[in-house]
Amino acid sequence: MARALVTEPKLLLLDEPLAALDVSTKTDVRRLLRAALRQSRAANVLVTHDLLDAVALGDRMVVIGDGKVVQTGTPAEVTSRPRSRYVADLVGVNLLHGTARGTVLDVDGGGQILTAGAAAGPVLATVPPTAVAVSRHRPDGHEPNTWAGQISAVDLMGDRVRVRIDGTPGTPGITAEVSPRAVDELKLDDGGELWALR
Repeated sequence: MARALVTEPKLLLLDEPLAALDVSTKTDVRRLLRAALRQSRAANVLVTHDLLDAVALGDRMVVIGDGKVVQTGTPAEVTSRPRSRYVADLVGVNLLHGTARGTVLDVDGGGQILTAGAAAGPVLATVPPTAVAVSRHRPDGHEPNTWAGQISAVDLMGDRVRVRIDGTPGTPGITAEVSPRAVDELKLDDGGELWALR
């Protein structure tokens, strides 16, 4: 990197510059690289599959899927408003397509959710997995945004666990993020029916 920057290039292409580093080293090198790129006068193009690298090092993101540009914008724009299932999966949020009627969203494929803000017409709604709670039993009362589904995947993500819940006919699928303790207490690895609450 130092050899590339010392020549003061007009364009610097970085292809997965942090991919071969372990986690602790990557954090330190990312910090140094960010400082070096900000001081450089070069136009910097970073190619990466790591969302954290893109967000930490980039001013603009261009997301490419199946050889085509699927979304562009600042890191904040792309991560907060994904425009496709591919981008939503990349940034780690649930994306629901539907038609809004005030604060009710009729989800494409079945089901309804209540939203915080009112809208009208076709919309894309994002739901962070951390905002989804899970239960083995149907909640008492008439809690809004509650539906049943089947556990289809349980994946460890650092100190959190992602649980994919496939919707039943008339309800959307959704991903929740829970603690390892919840996985143990609710026996989520056993699969079966689960209630999602948002």
